[in-house]
Amino acid sequence: MCCVSKRSLRFRPASRNCTRFSGRIWKCAVSISALKRGRVSAQGELFVFCLYSDGEEDHPLQWVEQALPFQAEVECQGCISEMIPRIESTLGQTTLEIQPDSDGEERVLQAEAVLELDICLYQEETVSLLQDVYHPHRECIPKVQEETLESLLIRNSSKCRLTDKLQMRVPKNKILQICHSDGKIKIDEERIVENGIEVTGVVELRALYVVSDDEMPFYAAETALPFRHTIEVPGIGPDCRYELQSSIDQLSTTMPDSSDIEAKVVLNLNALVFRRRKEMVMQYVEEKDRDPEELQSLPGITCYFVKPGDTLWDIAKKFYTTTIRSGN
Repeated sequence: MCCVSKRSLRFRPASRNCTRFSGRIWKCAVSISALKRGRVSAQGELFVFCLYSDGEEDHPLQWVEQALPFQAEVECQGCISEMIPRIESTLGQTTLEIQPDSDGEERVLQAEAVLELDICLYQEETVSLLQDVYHPHRECIPKVQEETLESLLIRNSSKCRLTDKLQMRVPKNKILQICHSDGKIKIDEERIVENGIEVTGVVELRALYVVSDDEMPFYAAETALPFRHTIEVPGIGPDCRYELQSSIDQLSTTMPDSSDIEAKVVLNLNALVFRRRKEMVMQYVEEKDRDPEELQSLPGITCYFVKPGDTLWDIAKKFYTTTIRSGN
């Protein structure tokens, strides 16, 4: 399902008309705020970064970066509040446009994005399985098939913290200011270990910064932060399956000095774990007429000595009866 978010961002009040700009919506963070009957309420933020100028040669480029909050409600047939949600969002078509403000100055950046939402809702319920069937006067042949039943083991949210320094492309110039930084997670391997899920991957980081060079003031730095983290899942084993979601919760870049950039990242690693078991489930029952001669040959009363492990069901089925009386 899709939803559309449309938000406006005003440039710094000191700026004049924006004659040139280059920007993008580089990230979207979405979470489910509420589940209602037949509807899902979501909220999140659009992260926008833009470089712009007023066209004057002696005026340097300026930039603006901001998180624009939004709320949306989408229809979801069969949804109820007791369900367990899982949501993944993808940025579809995005648009950035400059529009005039109330003073007629082109200082309003309007951002519009189409979000593609992949929503899964899980509901746990207790079911009764018919294991056997018989009839006193007809032959019943149950037809079974192996099915996989799942139950929720745990829903765990884990955080992983990383710190690293970015390699500078122009170490001879001093870094004056960091304009923008972003990153994405790349998972290389995930596996079940004792009481947990081990996740290995890298965070690819980029930073745009200003240096003391009037001819080329903007530079970019990139680095890859490797990580290995174990999400705690007590009782997990080979009979379990899981769904893993990863996202960047926090990303900050600072300048410990004028020649280095230090990046600090907090990752969200969330796991939804299910325990699976195989069961033979009856699909349907094939009925046949019993041989009349066989039915007539059955005795009216049968004496049977109970053995260890016998049940009333097994005895009644064996002798095609529904009435059993016990005696000492």
